[in-house]
Amino acid sequence: MTKAPRIDETSPDMKAELLTRLKSVVPEAFSDGQLDLDRLAELAGDAVATGPERSGLTWPGKREAIAMLQAPSRATLMTERMAELA
Repeated sequence: MTKAPRIDETSPDMKAELLTRLKSVVPEAFSDGQLDLDRLAELAGDAVATGPERSGLTWPGKREAIAMLQAPSRATLMTERMAELA
């Protein structure tokens, strides 16, 4: 009888995988191990969208709001009836 292979319980780090793939394709876009966005845009040439033609929605605190949305929740909503029973 053979053992079933163990399944990894953690999800892959997609950001690290993306940076590894990007580094293998365009290593010159990295400086001191960090992605240099200006250099990457320079290498991409006309493929980079720049200027006021882009539309978007921005506000002060947007980065913090996105980080908060991505954080795991530790609270559960419940009805008043459920709260009475708890």
